[in-house]
Amino acid sequence: MVLEFRKGAIFVDELRNVSIKIGEITEEEEEWAPMGPTPFPQIETLRDWDFTLLKRYKPFYAPYCDMCCLCTMGKCDLTENKRGACGISLEAQTGRIVDIAVAIGAACHTGHARHMLHDIEHVTGKKLDEIPVDLGPEIAEVAPLTQLITGIKPKTLADLERALTYVEEQIVQVMDAIHTGQEGSYLDFESKAFHLGMMDSLGKEIADIAQIVAFNLPKGESNQPLIELGMGVLDRNKAIVLVIGHHAPPALNIADYIENNKLGDEVELAGICCTAHDMSRYWPKAKIAGSLGRQLKVVRAGLADIIVIDEQCIRADILYHAGKLGIPVLCTNAKAMHALPDMTKKDPKEVIKYLLDGNPGAVVLDPLKVGEIAVEVARARRKKRGEIKPVLTEEQFMNYAKACTQCGTCTIACPQKIRIGEAMEAAEKGDRKVLEEKWDVCITCGRCEQVCPKNIPIIDMFNYAAWNRILNEKGKVRRGRGPVRDSEIRNVGAPIVLGTIPGIIAVVGCSNYPNGTRDAYTIVNEFASRNYIVVTTGCMAMDCGLYKDEEGKTVYEKYKDDFDGGGVVNIGSCVSN
Repeated sequence: MVLEFRKGAIFVDELRNVSIKIGEITEEEEEWAPMGPTPFPQIETLRDWDFTLLKRYKPFYAPYCDMCCLCTMGKCDLTENKRGACGISLEAQTGRIVDIAVAIGAACHTGHARHMLHDIEHVTGKKLDEIPVDLGPEIAEVAPLTQLITGIKPKTLADLERALTYVEEQIVQVMDAIHTGQEGSYLDFESKAFHLGMMDSLGKEIADIAQIVAFNLPKGESNQPLIELGMGVLDRNKAIVLVIGHHAPPALNIADYIENNKLGDEVELAGICCTAHDMSRYWPKAKIAGSLGRQLKVVRAGLADIIVIDEQCIRADILYHAGKLGIPVLCTNAKAMHALPDMTKKDPKEVIKYLLDGNPGAVVLDPLKVGEIAVEVARARRKKRGEIKPVLTEEQFMNYAKACTQCGTCTIACPQKIRIGEAMEAAEKGDRKVLEEKWDVCITCGRCEQVCPKNIPIIDMFNYAAWNRILNEKGKVRRGRGPVRDSEIRNVGAPIVLGTIPGIIAVVGCSNYPNGTRDAYTIVNEFASRNYIVVTTGCMAMDCGLYKDEEGKTVYEKYKDDFDGGGVVNIGSCVSN
């Protein structure tokens, strides 16, 4: 006889020849503080307060679209106070679209957290309840959002998993409300968006704490080392592995493989977006090639010998652009597999041969195999590729410049409204400075190339004109330090109240600025120079470190790495927000 108890309590007095399996022992939870009135809030719990805020700060809608195309009864025209087939109004539909956008973002960060917990168990070989949540002696409140929202004070990663399960449930419930025939008020859609925003922040906190304690990332220490940043810091004499995304475990395995096999003199590990931040928090020898807005610049420059992607912030056409240059793509996450064959169960040597035979890419979902595959493919390709040069020749560059008719179609498509035609005309006459200067402003969305009637490879034209700038683009960024210490918060409390420290500015977000990296630098510099505390994460943390002042210093070299007045602190990746 076998009695299996997954959860609960049991009293055994007299049993013989009985095997008992207990999946989890539930202990009485320690009361670390009086429980508040709304632990694990549901959609409706904080609705009244949401409505108070929405009455005070009424949403302003300028909808991109005045149609609804979300069900098979449509398309429905919602202009002039018309309603859709389901009865929805334009303002409610706009609120609904806001909800959808917020739900997608919350699902990304929460899915990242769930995937992180899975990979931690796989990589470390430990159960979640065997990994303590310990951020060191100077951080008492290790998970402030988890504690505030759920009442859980986590001791192990298993406690964080309980909170994560709650977040996942709330996202599902809000997505249910978005379905046709459910919610009909823009106010309630906005209230649900508020709820999802709270869930998003909670999911991010869980993801970052999990990777910090599992992979021993920095725990709030000041004076973090400077990480090399920019396309120019990549050693083109080495094999270059380029990672793109947000989920660090595959990249960490690449770092381990390089370190364990003493291949640092042969192989360069560089990243784009938040995986770059997190792998440099783990392995300071890693380099950051650039932010999201530089992804296509880096790929189209042909710098990489192999591209490794995980999840989030990956161009949907990454396979197309890499394929044009013959660069293989290794997908390491089920959320972005790009129709490539799943070779997870194959021997790594078989995958290496497959990629070196000229195939466009493969899927390998086991992070413990990624390091060997990525590094060995890069090493083999490096021996054959020779010197890295611009994709275009001088003759091709001039021919494309002459082919431009200055029709302006590209400028209309450009979100930065760069006058590309004028730059092409100047290049035809021998002046390439305009193209070079606009290279930094360009966010390489690629929309200009899609509409060009002459099929000019505009991004390649930018890269060719700015090639010397690419080779010399060398910035610095502080390694992401993780949480702010309790002692730092206590030290700045009185100065903030008294006004000697004007406030705290969080400079975060994706790279889309009117004037390129200079804008990111200017924002950080203006506030830090006025004694504000400046914290930054993600792409903004990268881009503000690319621009230098008259003395050749980045903001990270100019200002101290302290959570104090006049300090500039890189907290880490997007989930570090």
